[in-house]
Amino acid sequence: MSRDVSSQGCAASHCPDRTSLFGGRFRRRTRPGFVVGASWYCGEGCLRQGLATILEALAQGRSRGVSVERSLRPTLGLLLMEQGKLTKEQLDHALEVQQHKPGLRIGELLVELGSVSEREVTQALSRQFAVPWVNFVKGQLSPAVRSLIPAVVARTYSVVPVDHQAAAGRILVAIVGPPDYAFVNGLSRMLELDVAVLVADASRLAQLIDQFYPESKAAERLMELGTVDAAALTDLIATQAERYSAEELRLERCGARLWLRLIKDDKRLDLLLDVDLPEESEVYAS
Repeated sequence: MSRDVSSQGCAASHCPDRTSLFGGRFRRRTRPGFVVGASWYCGEGCLRQGLATILEALAQGRSRGVSVERSLRPTLGLLLMEQGKLTKEQLDHALEVQQHKPGLRIGELLVELGSVSEREVTQALSRQFAVPWVNFVKGQLSPAVRSLIPAVVARTYSVVPVDHQAAAGRILVAIVGPPDYAFVNGLSRMLELDVAVLVADASRLAQLIDQFYPESKAAERLMELGTVDAAALTDLIATQAERYSAEELRLERCGARLWLRLIKDDKRLDLLLDVDLPEESEVYAS
């Protein structure tokens, strides 16, 4: 078992063996059970009880994320103008075009229009959000570092691990565009590491993702569920855990999705559950 928390007994309040010393010990010898966080559940039925409580908290949009107060940040367009990379006429034109392409970020649009280079946008984003930018020269990531983030997560969130500083308990990740703090916080809790964010050129990051995280390894791990009730979601997670014979489960909310990690010995199975959840409430810090 990944974490030895079974000695404290089953965490399910209605566990039939909860009050039985003999039953609890006998069950732990014959069936390892499931570890979820700091809790242990003796079987699938008790796991379902625990998951119901966990999913209720996640669905309520509770967030421990902290982001920078938006009003204190200069816009990307103004930063590029201050640096002499962009004219007001070019920015006004891009904003006009963006009205017909609402899904396209202003930085991407400026590059598409040829007003600025991709590198200039990356460096401006670095300054806007006060995070370093990274230039992948060799484009080599060690297998140990790559394995920290599964393919389905790397491709879904356009994120690549850059370095794992084990002694400091920290991982450096490269992303495209403005940091998604809801995802960053979920990633930190899931990996149990501090996450330091770097920004990178979108095209270079896309090349690395295609090189190290093939789509074939990610497509089957993203489950688009849409609108499901808590009972159906609990059933799905418990069934997956039982099917995989998982010893430990980790479940975190990463923005609009739920990241489920099933662990058995030294192996793991990562699933992203795309479900309709309320927007996370952000905590701003000035």
